[in-house]
Amino acid sequence: MSIEAHAVFAADEFVVEFGLDPKLVHRPTLSKERGEITAFYAIARIVGGGLQYDYMTRADVDAIRARSKAGNSGPWQTDYAEMGKKT
Repeated sequence: MSIEAHAVFAADEFVVEFGLDPKLVHRPTLSKERGEITAFYAIARIVGGGLQYDYMTRADVDAIRARSKAGNSGPWQTDYAEMGKKT
């Protein structure tokens, strides 16, 4: 099993589709000017070939951050992208 998480920036191409044929496409821009973080997602590759993914908007992550006792200090201040991926 493997799990990976990524931040999505405003200049990236990002498509999420649900339904009978779910799809997630993330093409990060190679520009230094990626813009603000807009979303996060995680992919879990399961032993035997299964695949699961989920995403959260920045607003979703910020709502969880607001409920955290450490939301305005520590790694939320210094490493926002990593905390967002962890969430």
